[in-house]
Amino acid sequence: MITPWVGWPELPDFLNRKKQMEQEKPTNPLSNFSDDQLIAAFRHTRDVVVTELTEAFKRDVAKPTAKMKLLQGELQRRLLERGAKHTSTESGTAMLVDTTGVECTDKDAYLKFCVENFDTWGKQLLTAAASKEAVELYIEKSKSEEYPNGFSPPGLTVTYATKCNIRK
Repeated sequence: MITPWVGWPELPDFLNRKKQMEQEKPTNPLSNFSDDQLIAAFRHTRDVVVTELTEAFKRDVAKPTAKMKLLQGELQRRLLERGAKHTSTESGTAMLVDTTGVECTDKDAYLKFCVENFDTWGKQLLTAAASKEAVELYIEKSKSEEYPNGFSPPGLTVTYATKCNIRK
């Protein structure tokens, strides 16, 4: 069971609009807390409450997940034994699906192959993913008096957002 944080009142229900409408002037229940207290509350919620709930969920879901794997394994065994790709029942369908996983273990060799075989295979094998870190460095290096914010490589749209992260 999650232990409540001693000394902290329960936070009000921000979604209860009826309660808010009954008040003359809406109030912010968190305005009386210091920045330190808000950060401490956030970190406690993240590091203790959410962690404990996540661990409890993992414990609770372990047995049903293991049972599901056993059921899947038995269905797979039966399909392979029958030489079938699927079985359909009133409750649903079980099917065998082939998947492929790909991992690049030698980037230089792969890129060399793609460039040397660009017209046959290279064009299809290369992707247009851009490294965020490389793009940020490119923009930083492109800053000048004429372009104080720098510019991104052609063909990319770069967006910026600000959010509040809390950490120790």
